[in-house]
Amino acid sequence: MKTLVAILGHQGANATILRHWPFYERSGRDLAGVGRVDKPVSWPQTSSFIGSFNIGQDGGAGGPNHLERLLNLYKLFLTDLSGLGYTDICVIEYDGIFLRPLPDHPGGLATTVGGYGDGVGFAPCPYFHTPWWVDVETAGAIVEYGERMLGMKIYEGGFVDRWLGLMVELYKLPWNSFPSFSVNSLDHPVYMKAARDAIARGAAYVHGVKTEQQLRELISPFRA
Repeated sequence: MKTLVAILGHQGANATILRHWPFYERSGRDLAGVGRVDKPVSWPQTSSFIGSFNIGQDGGAGGPNHLERLLNLYKLFLTDLSGLGYTDICVIEYDGIFLRPLPDHPGGLATTVGGYGDGVGFAPCPYFHTPWWVDVETAGAIVEYGERMLGMKIYEGGFVDRWLGLMVELYKLPWNSFPSFSVNSLDHPVYMKAARDAIARGAAYVHGVKTEQQLRELISPFRA
């Protein structure tokens, strides 16, 4: 298996991307950057970096913008990147870091349950935070089902995590729980302790690392 890690970023996250780069490299896989057409990102040029792709415009919250961006990334994987020998693509956000190397892809959608919809504005089903890690077959299914949903104007507020959760529920898309921890931000002691506990149990990935202070606090117990 040959995995590509694709990092979703935006221009305002340049400093965070630079700070997190050594942790992206802990995945042990090739890295690609995914920026915006109108506001490119500055990506570190290291040996693990294969290049960047600008997909979609900045902004567009609430509509299909972010959803289309993910679908177009999977289309790029299917049409171009798989031709370079990549068997699967692990999509993360810039505020996610790896603590351990990625294992081989387990099949289907490997992801993290971020929570459950409350039925007030969102479908009452689990939703999925990054990683959104898929093989060729699953990427093709997500593109097919996603385009159906977009055609019916099913956006789930434009939130990819909610939208993927509903897609899994509607189409019974196979998925696996990835060893990780995820919140929107590690800005509360309860979240920080839970993230550290998850790392101690073997989590390979933590999402929600927004600041340098959060990063230092998260990794301080695990320094040699």
